[in-house]
Amino acid sequence: MGVSLDANFNLRAYLLENGRMTVLNELISPDSRWDLMLACFINSRGEIVGLALNKNNVEFPPFLASPKN
Repeated sequence: MGVSLDANFNLRAYLLENGRMTVLNELISPDSRWDLMLACFINSRGEIVGLALNKNNVEFPPFLASPKN
């Protein structure tokens, strides 16, 4: 879990699990106003906290992502 850069040097939050890297933005709707930039912590329930970008007003709030059961 952490941050990576795409080919255009945009920050992307990711999760590394069982040797597989998952970009967290690929798990949310493509028309979302959110861009998940940095994954900071994951707990035992699989909830991830990090930093996002609100593309509508260029604010950088924290996010909480919860896994689907």
